Amino acid sequence: MQAQKRLRSLNRQNAVGMSEKCQKIEATPEALEEDLLLLRRAGFTGLITYTANGVQGEKLTELASALGFKGLIVGIWDPKNPKELEAAKCCASNPIVLGYSVGNEGYKEGGKDRYTLDELSAAIRDLRQATGRKATTTEQIDDYYGDKALLEIGDWVLVNAHPYFHSKLEPDRAVQWTVSAYEDLQKRTPPARHVQGSRAPDRRRPARKAHGS
Repeated sequence: MQAQKRLRSLNRQNAVGMSEKCQKIEATPEALEEDLLLLRRAGFTGLITYTANGVQGEKLTELASALGFKGLIVGIWDPKNPKELEAAKCCASNPIVLGYSVGNEGYKEGGKDRYTLDELSAAIRDLRQATGRKATTTEQIDDYYGDKALLEIGDWVLVNAHPYFHSKLEPDRAVQWTVSAYEDLQKRTPPARHVQGSRAPDRRRPARKAHGS
């Protein structure tokens, strides 16, 4: 029960942290370690991050490995930032790094795109070649519908699927919507890929995967 309360508190803090992004407020290594330890105590073994900038690029991979996490998808917030891409590449020296998520909800933003599909593709190819790890991008699930290029840009399909933003506020309806969205995405995903669920891509399998989160 105490761990659940702390997780709810951590979620609220993360929401505040995102809103303060433009103020360049960054977690300390000590705060990262505290939060990672909380997640491990709650039974989590995998992580997906938003960025490789700052302390998340410099310290998080090492801290997560030391605390016993088994898999990490390293996020790159800005695929046009050479410094962030270089920091992400350095993370690959740790075996818990299974792949990369390049960009997050920055491609189809109604005229406010932070990057183009070509820029995403270039960054994904660069990371693959430099590290030998799999790479993809993350957009909202609706953005993949009817967009073959987006479905095929990565080694697997990693989506943000939010029942809340689809007016599914009751727990049971939210679960039903999520299952339905998962199955629908699986049908839309090219044959060489499949919807994998909420775990990281398996490097032992050569075929491309799809992953919902």
